[in-house]
Amino acid sequence: VPLAQELSYCMGKKRYIVLRKKVKDYMKNPRVLSVNAITSSQEQVLVLDGEDAQIIAGKKILLLDDVISSGGSMITAKKLVEDAGGQVILQAAILAEGEASERKDILYLERLPLFD
Repeated sequence: VPLAQELSYCMGKKRYIVLRKKVKDYMKNPRVLSVNAITSSQEQVLVLDGEDAQIIAGKKILLLDDVISSGGSMITAKKLVEDAGGQVILQAAILAEGEASERKDILYLERLPLFD
């Protein structure tokens, strides 16, 4: 979240939106999708607050994550944004590991090595 805040500030954007991993009490009409991620043995979800969904409708969106492994979270985030009427124009991460570092549709700063 601090990276998203700083990136928004540097880009002159007044607002950024955070997808949560569970429904929060303050959310109104949250949109929830299951995530197929390899980084957790438990079922995970991503949640977009309904009010945030209204804000992104018709907007160009940058998706940002800390680490991309299988890309499951990014796929789910993109679907949430598109279902809300937003257009994902860039998918970015700080680090990409494994096969994610070979993808051409994700911008990342550094490859995270995997060790046996």
